[in-house]
Amino acid sequence: MKLLSFWCLSILLLFDLPAAAQSYFQQALDYQITVRLDDQRHELHGEWTLTYTNNSPDTLHFLYLHLWPNAYSSKRTALARQLLRQGKTDFYFAPLSNLGGIDSLAFRQDEHLLQNEATTYGPDVIKLPLASALLPGKSSVLRTPFRLRIPPSLSRLGHVGQAYQLTQWYPKPAVYDRAGWHPMPYLDQGEFYSEFGRFTIHISLPQNYVVAATGVLQNARERKWLLDKAQSSRSDQSLGQALLSVDSFPPSAPTTKTLTYVAEDVHDFAWFADKRLQLRHDTLQLAGRKTPVDVWAFFTTVEAELWAEATTYMKRATRFYSEQIGVYPYPQVSAVQCPGSAGAGMEYPMITLIGREYTAPSLDGVLTHEIGHNWFYGILGSNERDHAWMDEGFNSYYDHRYADTYYPDKGKTQRLVFDQAAYRYYNITGRAQAPATTSGQLRAYNYWTGAYTIPALALRQLAQYLGEGRFRTAMQAYYEEWKFRHPQPADLQRSLEASTKEDLDWFFAGFMQSIEQQDYRIVGVKEVDGRTRLTIRNRGRIAAPFPVQAGRAGAPTDRVWTPGFTGIKTLVLPGTSYDYLAIDPEQLTLEVQRQDNWWRARGLLPRLEPLRLFSFTESGRYTSLLLFPLPLYNRHDGLQAGIGLSNRTLLPRSFEWLLAPAYGVGSNRLVGFAGAQQRWWPRRGRIREIALQGSYRSFHFRTFATEGLPLRYQRFSPGLRLSLQPSRKRQWTQQFHWRSIFLRQDRLRFDAQGNRLPLDQTDQWIHELSYTFERPQVLAPFSGGLYVEQSRYVDPFGREQTYVKARFELEGSFMYEQNRSFHWRIFVGRFLSNSLRQSNFLPENAFSLFDRGRDDYRYDNLYLDRSAGEDWGRQQLAQRAGGLRAPLPANFGLGRSNKSIVSLNLSLDLPFTPDWLPLKPYLDAASYALPASTTVDREFLWVGGLALEWLDGKLGVYAPLFGTDRLMDRLAEQGGLAQRIAVRVNFRDLMPWRWIDNQDTW
Repeated sequence: MKLLSFWCLSILLLFDLPAAAQSYFQQALDYQITVRLDDQRHELHGEWTLTYTNNSPDTLHFLYLHLWPNAYSSKRTALARQLLRQGKTDFYFAPLSNLGGIDSLAFRQDEHLLQNEATTYGPDVIKLPLASALLPGKSSVLRTPFRLRIPPSLSRLGHVGQAYQLTQWYPKPAVYDRAGWHPMPYLDQGEFYSEFGRFTIHISLPQNYVVAATGVLQNARERKWLLDKAQSSRSDQSLGQALLSVDSFPPSAPTTKTLTYVAEDVHDFAWFADKRLQLRHDTLQLAGRKTPVDVWAFFTTVEAELWAEATTYMKRATRFYSEQIGVYPYPQVSAVQCPGSAGAGMEYPMITLIGREYTAPSLDGVLTHEIGHNWFYGILGSNERDHAWMDEGFNSYYDHRYADTYYPDKGKTQRLVFDQAAYRYYNITGRAQAPATTSGQLRAYNYWTGAYTIPALALRQLAQYLGEGRFRTAMQAYYEEWKFRHPQPADLQRSLEASTKEDLDWFFAGFMQSIEQQDYRIVGVKEVDGRTRLTIRNRGRIAAPFPVQAGRAGAPTDRVWTPGFTGIKTLVLPGTSYDYLAIDPEQLTLEVQRQDNWWRARGLLPRLEPLRLFSFTESGRYTSLLLFPLPLYNRHDGLQAGIGLSNRTLLPRSFEWLLAPAYGVGSNRLVGFAGAQQRWWPRRGRIREIALQGSYRSFHFRTFATEGLPLRYQRFSPGLRLSLQPSRKRQWTQQFHWRSIFLRQDRLRFDAQGNRLPLDQTDQWIHELSYTFERPQVLAPFSGGLYVEQSRYVDPFGREQTYVKARFELEGSFMYEQNRSFHWRIFVGRFLSNSLRQSNFLPENAFSLFDRGRDDYRYDNLYLDRSAGEDWGRQQLAQRAGGLRAPLPANFGLGRSNKSIVSLNLSLDLPFTPDWLPLKPYLDAASYALPASTTVDREFLWVGGLALEWLDGKLGVYAPLFGTDRLMDRLAEQGGLAQRIAVRVNFRDLMPWRWIDNQDTW
């Protein structure tokens, strides 16, 4: 009985095993597709036949089919939504006639008509229930006619005139593997995962088209025609820089031809057709192959000179990858230059599509990268959608190796600096996502670093640690084990660990699957018994290996690689009296903070020396300081000769400072500004950044004309900013900010006889708490904030006053056609308490419908003439408070209130103006509460006109043309139109360090 129970339990467990625990299997597909190109209607008409062999242990009752051309069938598909998230609006605003898709489908299994079902993935993924279940080890034949409406080139599939890129163009089953089905909608950012199989493709089209395709051409006559054309193209010296135009296509031949291609052991089939294509042909004999590889390069006359050596580059790249990883197994390799390329290039089995390039090295680099995808994607068929780093990252590592080998003096250092800086910036500031994040979930700015940069840099670290021989052996073993199969990340890790006999969790669980850091720091050096004890702390959580180098008398010793660790460890080095000790001085690892990787035995400040000025980058070898000229101007200081000095480079530091002294030629006084901040980036939770800040500014704001005496203001402001991580779904950014502002201003004093007394100063503290938010969505972005402010001060009459005020701002836009938007802004301000609420006296802190220099009582902005009354200085406006775009003199009390204001600012990008002329009409309307002594409670003002704006409104010119009589009368008193024009120059937002920290909006 016990034995029977044991066997019953064993059988139950066997059948209950999850798919992931089953042994590896792979489905087999055999495609037979016949199509005809209609180049007048830009359509394909075809018949699709698929023999599907079920090699899984499961009985299949349905298939998931990808109909990826339907990604272009509406503006609500996953592709359309992703393009909008990336800020791309071409497809959203495309006319309906530009939509594409696949239709006229009627799937049959044997003679049974099948009824497909819609899925939640969208129109480009369907579920196809089978009439007869597909048993393990059995095959079934599916058939359907289809029509493909080829859209204008937008992503990958498409046409430019009569140049066709037929990619992801036919019904394709989703992969079924140990984890089950993998249905996925088509995306632009995020590639593919498909079953290997055999393709037999018949293509009918006009006789004079040149076709480049996956697979081997079966038509001997067509092959001879291509070879003859390649020879004539090589000898034709008239090929020049002809302009590429859709109007330059020759007429299609009245006769047609049918071409047949066969491809085996591939998981996709792509083809390209263009009547203008020239070509080159060569062959490549590789060690380990019996037959040579055909090498084809197809190009238009626009890049004929650049592509003259394309086959040389392609042969060299194919040989390089074959030697590094494994012999190229396919019979041909092709590249096509095409105006509809997705980005710089796009890979398909045996063939790659290349966009415009402008130099031979750049063409060679793109060809190499895309040809390399034959290994990482084509032969090693990983799931690109879920694990983009397994193909893009590994391929990037090898194309970098290729570039370093054949172009050692062209940009290696710059590329490494850029790649390291990108990784370190996003990781330090908490903006990073793990490379293992799926493509659809990676934010646009993280896709490059996560899928390409970090894996390539981590592989470089691994290869340097293992040594070239061990690394190459491990990669070749991985290739041999998994070629023409679907490796998962765990398979890759098992293979590399088996070959190297190393624990590679630091690579996979560390750099690939997390945003943890490697952050080693030298914390102590001691000489004991003729040896040097070097103590190092890893402040990160990735225990990755790293090199240590010691130098004596300016000559470095050999670097020694050390296995990684967490916490503190002491290394013992032979000898003493080293001049320096360094962790990773050649930047071979993904070290995130390098400022503390060096120890020097000599120097006044060995931790800081040597200094390097005029530097935007830092390496750890030097202490980098950014020194730059800073010319300034305002009316009361005149031209100012200034110098800026900062420890901030492109990369953020935990402690940053800026010092900018200047000498005012007009005031003969020292002026300038300074600032510092201490920043923390929590590694987990909702908080992205905590910043403790302080700033100081001192300029002159007024001149006592009788004596030419400038009056100085000083502004000191401490603050604390808390930034939250954006939410996963809405991508809102949110901040909480507290700041206090201490203002000290010179004040004139006179005796009873009118004689000026020594200057006095007035002091005031202002405290503000705010919450701000932003949603950077491309069609309808908006941002806003709620601010509460409190202050106690002494007014000009010597009376103590207090107030608490609140304001709410909300602004945004709505894009009504491509690159044209309707812009809006709402402002509501109210004093919650104000000791001058019922007074006719309007202090500087009263709400204002305008934003002139005199209205900036907190001294937040920089103005050319802060105290301007009725002269040109009043024409500079910012956009706060009411935001009315009219340079009304500040001498008038019009538009100011001790109680409340409400305003609305509108503008419209005109549809018929060129992009270089951002002309827009604007309309501002506002209401403000009047003092109690007036006969009415509120007054309404409005003004409208024409504007020119640049840099999202940071620069603007405004001509008020009509509005409320009282407002327009005051403007008319200033003179002609030139005196009524307002200018916005938001100097504060134009500072370059503000742009650097907004890089996550790329």
